[in-house]
Amino acid sequence: MSDAGDVDAVHHVGANGRKLQPGDPGYLHFDYYVDHPFGAAAFYVSLAFTLYLQVYLGLNVSDYYSSLYTGHIYFFVSDALIASSFVGVWHIMVLTLIIWRLGGVVSVRAWFRIRVQDVADAQYVAVTRKVEAIQATDFSESGIVKKMLSVVHASERLADKYLKLSLVVSAHRVLRSPHIGVPYFYYNCIRYVYSPIAATFHPYPYSIGTTVASYAALATATEAKGGLPADESAKRMDLVGRNEIDIPARSFWDLWTEEMGGWFYLYQGSCLWVWYWFAYWQMGVVLTIVILIASLIKTRVRYISHKRIRMLATMSTTVKVMRNGAWAIVDSGDLVPGDLVALVPGKVAVDLVLCQGQAVLDESSLTGESRPIRKFAVPDNDQATLSMVHHKRHLLLAGTSVMQTDEGAYGLVLKTNINTSRGQLIQKMLHPQPIKFVFDEQLKVVLMCMLAWGVVCFCLVFYEMGVNSISSWFYALFIISEVISPLLPAVLVAGQSVAADRLVKKHQVFCIDLPRITMSGKTQVFCFDKTGTLTKEGLDMWGFLPATARVPDVIENVAMEAPLQADVATFDPLVRIGLATSHSLTAHESQLLGNPVDVAMFEFTGCALEGDDVAAPTGETVARIVRRYEFVHSRQTMAVIVEDVKNADGSYEKIRDRCTPATVPAWYDLVARGYAKRGGYVLALATKTLPNATPRDAIAVLDREIVESDLTLVGLVVFRNTLKTDTKDAIEELQRGLCRTVMITGDNVFTGIYIARECGLSPSHGYEKPARCVYADMEDGQLVWRDVDSEDKLSADDVQVLFDRRNVEALDLAASGAAWAQLSATGLADKYLLAFRVWGRMAPEQKIDVVKRHMDAGLIVAMCGDGGNDCGALNAAHVGIALSEAEASIVAPFSSKTKSVQSCVSLVAEGRAALASSFAGFKFLVMYGMTMSSMALTMYYFSVVLPQNIWIMIDGVIVVSSIYALTQAKALPHLEPRRPTAQLLGPQTVISILTHTAINWTFLFCGIYMLFQQSWFLCNEFDASSIDAGKWWLLGDNYESTIIASIVVPQFTNNAAIYNYGHLFRRSWFSNYVYVVVYLGLMSTISVIILTGPNAFTCLFRVNCGTASVLESLGYPAPTWKMDAYNSILGHNLMPQWFRWQLWAYAASNVVLCLLVERFAILGSVNTWVRTKWPLKRKAIHV
Repeated sequence: MSDAGDVDAVHHVGANGRKLQPGDPGYLHFDYYVDHPFGAAAFYVSLAFTLYLQVYLGLNVSDYYSSLYTGHIYFFVSDALIASSFVGVWHIMVLTLIIWRLGGVVSVRAWFRIRVQDVADAQYVAVTRKVEAIQATDFSESGIVKKMLSVVHASERLADKYLKLSLVVSAHRVLRSPHIGVPYFYYNCIRYVYSPIAATFHPYPYSIGTTVASYAALATATEAKGGLPADESAKRMDLVGRNEIDIPARSFWDLWTEEMGGWFYLYQGSCLWVWYWFAYWQMGVVLTIVILIASLIKTRVRYISHKRIRMLATMSTTVKVMRNGAWAIVDSGDLVPGDLVALVPGKVAVDLVLCQGQAVLDESSLTGESRPIRKFAVPDNDQATLSMVHHKRHLLLAGTSVMQTDEGAYGLVLKTNINTSRGQLIQKMLHPQPIKFVFDEQLKVVLMCMLAWGVVCFCLVFYEMGVNSISSWFYALFIISEVISPLLPAVLVAGQSVAADRLVKKHQVFCIDLPRITMSGKTQVFCFDKTGTLTKEGLDMWGFLPATARVPDVIENVAMEAPLQADVATFDPLVRIGLATSHSLTAHESQLLGNPVDVAMFEFTGCALEGDDVAAPTGETVARIVRRYEFVHSRQTMAVIVEDVKNADGSYEKIRDRCTPATVPAWYDLVARGYAKRGGYVLALATKTLPNATPRDAIAVLDREIVESDLTLVGLVVFRNTLKTDTKDAIEELQRGLCRTVMITGDNVFTGIYIARECGLSPSHGYEKPARCVYADMEDGQLVWRDVDSEDKLSADDVQVLFDRRNVEALDLAASGAAWAQLSATGLADKYLLAFRVWGRMAPEQKIDVVKRHMDAGLIVAMCGDGGNDCGALNAAHVGIALSEAEASIVAPFSSKTKSVQSCVSLVAEGRAALASSFAGFKFLVMYGMTMSSMALTMYYFSVVLPQNIWIMIDGVIVVSSIYALTQAKALPHLEPRRPTAQLLGPQTVISILTHTAINWTFLFCGIYMLFQQSWFLCNEFDASSIDAGKWWLLGDNYESTIIASIVVPQFTNNAAIYNYGHLFRRSWFSNYVYVVVYLGLMSTISVIILTGPNAFTCLFRVNCGTASVLESLGYPAPTWKMDAYNSILGHNLMPQWFRWQLWAYAASNVVLCLLVERFAILGSVNTWVRTKWPLKRKAIHV
């Protein structure tokens, strides 16, 4: 058991081994508090005051509408007091919410508690942790954008210095254990125990052993003394906690309120109060519904994910454990490290080391391994440190299921609760590291620019309408809310949710993290596992090559000429016995359980397994297994003793070293390596005859070194792992879409290279010859480079020359796990990173390393695997997709039920479409703000406002329906050789927005000028100070409002149309049928409003209409519909019919011009010019 005083150092150690310092990401800082009655009362008074402000504003708004519609005021004295008090309380409310948001509820609650220095007296622990997101950017920003981002980042650092915005604070009640009274609390499901030595809290590192042999000895000693005594079990329970993963239940309401606590929701709520007050409740309701729907969609995704993880974490069963000298049935939650647990069929509730007997486990739910795995008791003489990787054959992990076990088999509990392998997996799901996408980073700059423009408009409104008018404040704030649309987050969520829905319905790809969908559209490097991902699950027997075979003496292609024997009936009897017995299989309900290689080899023989007897297809027994020596990773061999014969098999390299040299043919290495290069999984079979007089009891203790020495080589056993039928097409499509494809596998590097070539992972596009492949491996402790095809040895300088010439001659590098470790130590790993195509014999942590190195190089990285030993890499990548339904696959943001690599193509295609749609919606809202600001400033100058229903049509119908329709654009069925931009401030985006803004403003101002040239036109009042601007709905019955509406309403509608072009990532404009219907419907409605009237429909919008008596005096029939009298001198705003057609054609020319400019200039010649003028400064990537 480790010393508790050493834990603080362990707890604050980073991934690179450096001790974390205060301020480092991941460092935990503890503050200790006790409650005080006055503090608690003050806290709840503060909450009540915040709620009171909302109630106050609600009463104010209700009085406003009561005065407006009925003339009665219930709570306030006058209209002036209603307005002024609203403005004052609104500012207090905003300031209060900002304080709550900056501090957080937990931090603010701590302000009302008393901090204590004596840790033992603390009632609460406030845990402060600095969180930093992973940067996901392609480093291609222009100089101006980088400068603007640097200003934003400098502002963030300054704000963080004083406001601590990057710190996350959570409060936890201190509890006391029932037996030894030690104080503890839970943070992120980890039990932190108070240590008097360290004078702080820390996770208790309960270790019961180190070496394999020590665990075997401890199990024997624990069994001898009858298991753990009750008092020792209780003590350990106090220190490590119950064997439960207690994830606090979070209701939908809890998650939703947390979602609504974001900065932009604060802005949206503040704007909505103004809209509700300023006689614009209709749009307040519409926006409230849209914002709520967007927030509910995001919350629903989080809630489903949270419920799923809680369901996975909940596991309760009964177990048979030795306590106080007898076996007892207890709840699995009562297990502690050091308990002896009897193995019975059912779920495994803890991490165990098997100490007696054997067991067959189903690990599919945890690792994705489809075949049951056989486990063996730990040897009592192995002095190696127990490894969760290298000693898997002895370990039973929590979450797996025991299918079959020997009588009397038991295991020793290693880890419980969150410390188990399953617990660590669940913790990764609960607390993934956030990622900052370039889209999100540049959005800060865009919002800063839009805010600056909004402030300018704010000041201009006061200038135009007078600073003494309270109405000017409402107009000014209203224009800011229009420039920075409250719907902006809804646009981003809408595109992502539509893509997520399509991925599920069309491709069976499930997403638990919506923002990763748009990130997948920027994928630059796609990493693949091999077995079960690119290739089919399991292996097929290719054939056998006897050591006595005569192989032509051909140096380069000898392996191609060496014939494999595939008819087992022609094999030598010794070979048949060897293939039928050299395994660790067991039979369970007519199914062979064990390693897939063993299964394939045994099934090839056609024999049947009956206990330790192997029966031929005819039924007679051909061999009886006396003893097995299980496969050991460090030896890469396994052995079996059968009656009359002793066989050994293993990797061809290790078996060669254990054979008598005279029995190894000269062609051995070349042929074995040749089959590996052709995708073969190569093993060697050797034999040894023991003396006939060797007794059974001597065999039981026979040393393995004696058994596996001086062997006689029998031959090579070759298996084949075939590609999935759709792998090649999927890889080709990804490369067509400019995704670099690489392989990170635990298999032999030569097999990986062969599969890479077979599936086209290593393309030769743009080169005259196929890529030359050079691999790195360790030979006699030295890093050696060799040509894969010729086996020629290359010097480091030769490799550097090839690397420098890779733009002229295609080059693919490959490395084994050992070589990669050496390359990483010497710094060459990063230098040659983007020339590597295949990594073989990679451990799980090395897979993570490769992924992170690509990410550190500024690339958007995707990882695809089966969710087993690559779950760490799936979790580390920007985009991880697991081709599995196992529990482990949930660490990946995406999982595919089809288990096809085509899922990766679908994900990238939908991600590109979602990113393009989000961009379209974003640009539409920016154009909306620019058009709205020009329109508003023009209106306020003339002291006019659009009719109320026109406002509602713009904000409630055009904006909402266009945003929804834009997201319905479908992805292209193939990938184009370009990625969509994620830069909100990219040259093309900025040019497009500025160009269309200039066109729209020009048409608006020229249209007003055209109106002023008409003889029938009567100008409206210019002096804003002489009217009641608070009653804005009375300022729309005039020609200025009509002409502005007739021009800008088509502009608002068309602003979405120009960004509906599919271009390279979405289908064509007309393929978005939803948008076509919406667009034609809106344009038809606008045309009717402009061209017709007076009638019930146009009068509803107060366009081409007038007071009933005025219309009759002008010769029109008496209106049959109800309408309010016009608030103007003329009493109408009817335009001559010829002018209506002229105005309609004028607005239509504005629409057509913008559509043509976007399609043929912005997306055509301007796009080409921009890409030439400002080429993207990205790291060169050879697909």
